[in-house]
Amino acid sequence: LLARGVHKVAYLPELPSRFAVLPRMGTNADVKWFETSPCYIYHVVNAWEEGDEIVMDACRVVQPEPKSTRGEGELARMKAFLRLKAQLWRWRFNLATGQAKEEQLDDQLTEWPTIHRGRMGHKTRYAYNSLVPHFEGVIKYDVETGRTQKYLWGAGRTANECPYAPRVGARDEDDGYVVSFVADASAGATGEVVILDAKNIEAGPLARVKIPQRVPVGFHAIWIPGEQLPA
Repeated sequence: LLARGVHKVAYLPELPSRFAVLPRMGTNADVKWFETSPCYIYHVVNAWEEGDEIVMDACRVVQPEPKSTRGEGELARMKAFLRLKAQLWRWRFNLATGQAKEEQLDDQLTEWPTIHRGRMGHKTRYAYNSLVPHFEGVIKYDVETGRTQKYLWGAGRTANECPYAPRVGARDEDDGYVVSFVADASAGATGEVVILDAKNIEAGPLARVKIPQRVPVGFHAIWIPGEQLPA
């Protein structure tokens, strides 16, 4: 397809974005459609119900059809799409009125959001996003107060998802840890797992675990409690 100048990804700014809301136990007949301004989204943070509304937080791509960089050859356009540049937004879909509202929550470029997975589908206050496009750190969002915290991995170091791991016996939504595989360009064939206090990520690592394996840039991760893993 590249040889014929055909690309699978296309952005049509003249068309609105359309979101479908489907009850968990519903059928096609129960779908309700909502239209908003044109946009593109890679990852959703979370969504939950508030009265008649479905509230959804997600990372909205700043430039859905990015410009290619000269000198990158036939893969230039693909590389441009892979350079994630997104910001935190919120959508509200009112099931009673059929109206949709959208608002920008932050202008910082972030992606790869993670939350307390035990609260997925329920209202959440905190999200942990990677700073993009260079994955040089993590930002903690408090979407109730608008406050943020940041921690940078250091020169030449990058990480993708930063999964949240609740502390045993946790009492609060952020009573736990942010755990991430960190790639270090100067570390040769080794890697590292960095563990941060989710309540205070700015304080730096609680622990750093050296691993005898280089962590690939773009490596994905998820936190699963041991008791939930298959025997």
